[in-house]
Amino acid sequence: MFDDEGFSYQDGVLHYLRMIGSKETACRGNKTGQCFARNKQAITVTKKPIGELRIEDDRLILRYWGCEQSYRLYEGDDYMTVKPLGKNCFWSQERHFYIARYDGRVTTSGK
Repeated sequence: MFDDEGFSYQDGVLHYLRMIGSKETACRGNKTGQCFARNKQAITVTKKPIGELRIEDDRLILRYWGCEQSYRLYEGDDYMTVKPLGKNCFWSQERHFYIARYDGRVTTSGK
């Protein structure tokens, strides 16, 4: 399963993605639409730019609202864990993310 929220990286910019239209019921807490099957062939998302992103070795550096926050990448078998290195920016949260490549087709909605 994948969460209904994710990220994409294109031309030096990190984007926030939110899947729309999921009917999946096997999500955390049995909440309908909060996830989708990893092998789903296609999804539709909304897409919003977050900020400039640089990738350096095992780090991501996100620049947003004039502040740079570094994140460390930890490689797993089927996914990577992304954790902040300290809390440099007021907008930074201390939570970490689990990310993996989605191989299906992604269509961006005009909503």
